[in-house]
Amino acid sequence: MAHIITSLCTRQGDCVEVCPVDCIVPAARDDSEWGDSFYIDPDACIDCGSCMSVCPPEAIFEEEDVPAEHQADITRNAAFFADGPGYWYLFKNSLAFLWARSAPDSVFKAESDFLTSAGTMI
Repeated sequence: MAHIITSLCTRQGDCVEVCPVDCIVPAARDDSEWGDSFYIDPDACIDCGSCMSVCPPEAIFEEEDVPAEHQADITRNAAFFADGPGYWYLFKNSLAFLWARSAPDSVFKAESDFLTSAGTMI
């Protein structure tokens, strides 16, 4: 069973910092369908629980322990990887970051344009 980030998520990114297998993915903030949360890849999650202990709003649960009012988040999390952007958002932004660093007249001002509040590159 994977862990689930529920709609309680405030996108602080502490969970991303501690995940040993890098399976937590933030959606683009400007994505109207997915942008309000981070998502855990159910196929990559090793159920270590590290993310749960550092989540300030306590938005992460083991799948079988997700509260009734957040059950829809289980399906939404899986859909993010099956039907939604999944890892593409990270890949796309990594390419944009590399391009921005190599172009002196880049529209990107700083590396911080690509960081979460916890300092993780997105």
